[in-house]
Amino acid sequence: MNQTQVPPRVRIWQLGLGFANTAVLHALVKTGIIEQMRERPRALSELAGARRLNSDVLYRVLRFAAVIGVVEHNDSQYSLTETGTLCCSKTCPAVCIWAFR
Repeated sequence: MNQTQVPPRVRIWQLGLGFANTAVLHALVKTGIIEQMRERPRALSELAGARRLNSDVLYRVLRFAAVIGVVEHNDSQYSLTETGTLCCSKTCPAVCIWAFR
């Protein structure tokens, strides 16, 4: 849908929440969650436990990341989408360092 087709009320929400997209990506990269999911899907408890993170907060962050297309949630496992892999240091180190470090 191009910008002229998006209703103004929807577009203002998209613009207003833009900071949240960046905050979620930053949190996932900075805590190492993105790197944990690089090799294979992981359970929430595994992700939270390995980094000593609050699982309730991580659940909310991952849920938001799923909405913006960075992770997928299937059968209690979280995995990176193709877009999410671009946040991995080995996949795209220049973008990862420039945008999130």
